[in-house]
Amino acid sequence: MGVFAKYLSSKGVNVEVLTCNPRYPRGFKFENFDGMQGSYFSHGAKVLVFHVPDAKFNVHQRITEEVRFYTRGIKLWKSLQHPDLVIGTSPFFSAACLGFSLALKFNVPFIYDIRDLYPENLRIAELPLPSILYRYIDGWARRMYQGASKIVVNQPNLYKILQNELQGKPIELVMNPVDVPLQSFVRRLPASEDKLTVGYAGLWGRGYDFKTYLEVVRRANPKLFKFRLIGSGAWRPLVENFYANSPSNFSVHFGWMERERLLQEYSKWHISLVHEYPAWTRTMWPAKIPELLAHGIAVIVPAELLIPNELEDISLLIRARSSNAEGYLEALDKARDVVLNTPTDEVIRQRRKVLELFDPQRLGEKYHQIIQEVIG
Repeated sequence: MGVFAKYLSSKGVNVEVLTCNPRYPRGFKFENFDGMQGSYFSHGAKVLVFHVPDAKFNVHQRITEEVRFYTRGIKLWKSLQHPDLVIGTSPFFSAACLGFSLALKFNVPFIYDIRDLYPENLRIAELPLPSILYRYIDGWARRMYQGASKIVVNQPNLYKILQNELQGKPIELVMNPVDVPLQSFVRRLPASEDKLTVGYAGLWGRGYDFKTYLEVVRRANPKLFKFRLIGSGAWRPLVENFYANSPSNFSVHFGWMERERLLQEYSKWHISLVHEYPAWTRTMWPAKIPELLAHGIAVIVPAELLIPNELEDISLLIRARSSNAEGYLEALDKARDVVLNTPTDEVIRQRRKVLELFDPQRLGEKYHQIIQEVIG
């Protein structure tokens, strides 16, 4: 959304963002933001910040954090300029709810923008929540679906699901942009005897099958592959225990990296394994996939993941035959062949295609058109 805000500002749109102190990409609230409240400008947008205590990774504390986000945001609505339009983006889900409530208060159109999780995923994740809470959250989602002038999603599978469920409702697909210079990180073609680096960076969340991922690390040929894992999350205790007795071909960076350092990591990777649970792939499209492809990294995805039609001819995107250790190990061997046998010129061609499809200016223009349609 930061990329879209920057683009809209360049088109003369006055963008005002209401948000709390950030946790991304470190996974916890930044210390220098803990006492910060008020406003500042970033990329041409006015950002109004209010403080919400960090909930770490406890599910019930996280729900409390989302409620605090909503209630504290509601208190600040009088400090906003009267908008012509409100966009509520999820996650946080309560951020979308806050946007919807503000649109009602100001009596202006509302765009429900789904960038990641949405309530139906709670059931898939089998989180230990009371059924009455599920019904309450689902009720909010239904009100926003019906009350939105437009629904915008960044996932092709969710787009198809909502098209079927909400027939006649205007739904737009605007995937996450990728901003990577084509000239960057063009690595040499590895020799056939080289170990290939299989990297994964991101939240170690409930939607990812880390038991299977670690089984792949344990069983992969150490003469052919070395694994690099970056991040933190709900699976951290499992990873820590595995790492304490891990094979020599497995290294871990616990915690988050600044983007510049992460890009340096990407330049050393040949393959990435995106190990989502099959049930989650029905609604989720990991936004990291296009960025990995844009760096010339071969990306292995679960068998069930719906791949956008535009990426079907990208040989660097490899679908595992099955979403278990055997399927991923087989896909690793295929990815190795792709990495070793795809000429540099072809890698660059595929990178260029991905960068064109996920170009920030093209997608920003699409978002600008959606806003113009809603406002009329």
